[in-house]
Amino acid sequence: MTKSRDPKGYYEILGVPSGAPAFVRGIDTNKVIGALAQQSGQEGMAERISAAHGEFLASGQAALTNVGVRDHADFEAFVREHHAEAAVDAVRDLVAHRSVARLQALGRKYVQQANAKLARIVESHGVNTRTDADGTVWVSARDLGLPTQGDFGQYITLSKAIRDGHIEIA
Repeated sequence: MTKSRDPKGYYEILGVPSGAPAFVRGIDTNKVIGALAQQSGQEGMAERISAAHGEFLASGQAALTNVGVRDHADFEAFVREHHAEAAVDAVRDLVAHRSVARLQALGRKYVQQANAKLARIVESHGVNTRTDADGTVWVSARDLGLPTQGDFGQYITLSKAIRDGHIEIA
């Protein structure tokens, strides 16, 4: 039998693959950790599982932040409702393979739909928008009462307009 390539024992600690769906589907984390610790029969296992879960959670949130996810709770609700099975696969990849690719792909989907919602809200207030293929929303500088400079000054990104205080999101 070959030794696991997982030096910290996260596969066993989190019960991958069986533990990943429980975390993704919103089952109480403490209950999952308690059940896994009891199953193992090892003293101090709950603390080890809890620490590993915290590390994976922080790592996943950092990966999501890198692709533009700002509201992790809303992202979680979005994937549970629209992409539950893909979320399970993404968590398995994170835990088992240290890969954030699937998680970030879900993050990009979330950002695109969130940006589309924001664009519709901004347009409902009389400001023209356009959206790039990557999901970046641009707003008309002229509609915001800003000076325009040539062809490149006609639009600014929605994020810049919000950051600079030209648009307020309540």
